[in-house]
Amino acid sequence: MANNLWKSRLADYFKDLSKYLRYIFNDHLVLVMVFVVGALGFYYSQWLKTLDASFPVNWVMIVVLVLVLSLTQVNTLLKSADAVYLTVMETRMASYFKKSIIFSFFFQLPLVIVAFIVLLPMYQQVKPFAGSYILMLLVYFILLKAWNVLMWWHVYKQPVRTVGILMQWLGNIVAVSIVFLIPQWWSLLIGVVLTIAILWMTMKMSKPYYIKWETLIVKEEARLNRFYRFANMFTDVPHLKNTTKKRAWLNWCYSGIALVQKNTYSYLWRRAFIRTDEFSGLFVRLTLIGLVIIYFMSNATMAILLVLLFSYLTGFQMLPMIRLYENHPMRELYPVPMKLYRSSFVTLLRGIMAVQAIIFAVIITIVFPLNTAAWMIAILVTFYLFFTFVYVPSKIKKLVLGF
Repeated sequence: MANNLWKSRLADYFKDLSKYLRYIFNDHLVLVMVFVVGALGFYYSQWLKTLDASFPVNWVMIVVLVLVLSLTQVNTLLKSADAVYLTVMETRMASYFKKSIIFSFFFQLPLVIVAFIVLLPMYQQVKPFAGSYILMLLVYFILLKAWNVLMWWHVYKQPVRTVGILMQWLGNIVAVSIVFLIPQWWSLLIGVVLTIAILWMTMKMSKPYYIKWETLIVKEEARLNRFYRFANMFTDVPHLKNTTKKRAWLNWCYSGIALVQKNTYSYLWRRAFIRTDEFSGLFVRLTLIGLVIIYFMSNATMAILLVLLFSYLTGFQMLPMIRLYENHPMRELYPVPMKLYRSSFVTLLRGIMAVQAIIFAVIITIVFPLNTAAWMIAILVTFYLFFTFVYVPSKIKKLVLGF
């Protein structure tokens, strides 16, 4: 029964995944990804040539690999109804969860391997490794990923997980640090022994407890929701569940809007943007990434191209927000012309992108010489005007054609 259920859930999961990936990896996005990867690869190779022995390569490797290894979760593929119908069969579900642990390991392993391969040239540039040690390191990090998956499972069986999570982080930090700070074969052995000891203690701590079904279901739904949020940028996703937060400290952002009929949707859209994690979080993340790129990239041409890319991604990924109230009954009750629904959203998007463009312009002025900053800002302003006054209105008409 458990094996058949796992096969069914896995088949449904990949069917759902492939359905949305067809929309995500279209020709348009693939072209952008090729450009971004090529640009970053070229810049990375040029940057490597500037490194010397003073560069803190050990700490960069430690921080990045610890974070990558710690991004772990067992993909249980559980559904909300399972808390009712499967809890009574917990003793017969061992093979189901065993398969989910194995699947999670292989599903998440490529991220570790890619991170290691990308970081390796940087380390070799500063502190060359012997070929045999590199191979041992790769095997070591693969084993560490397996350890993290097992740790996650046994930590989340416990009612109080603070100690287990701290032990997992501590194990990752020590196990990764020791192989770079002391690059000897016996440091690998110490890391293996340490992680085995931590895993044994964690398994012993979790042994008296049953599976926490509600916790696993919440975690699985949150994981799927992250993917659906990303897919929603390219197509309509009925599975998506938006999360909102009050954020009373940002009430000043819409408290100044006059409470008149024509501002109904202006108030609604601004409030929705601030309180909906999907969109406000997206704006903050892409803006911060753009600022980091401007600050650390000395090549002005490459910097402005990547800034334009992140500006485009911000605006493009905000467009699905217009569907937020598409089927809301209150929208039909508002005594407001429906054209304001669209025009108010366009106004909000222009304001969001204007704020981002101003932030980018300020940091460009600080980082680059005045004459270079002038033409960079001119390009940024031109892009903003074209995107918000030409591209967005035409795109919105297609998205809300029925209004």
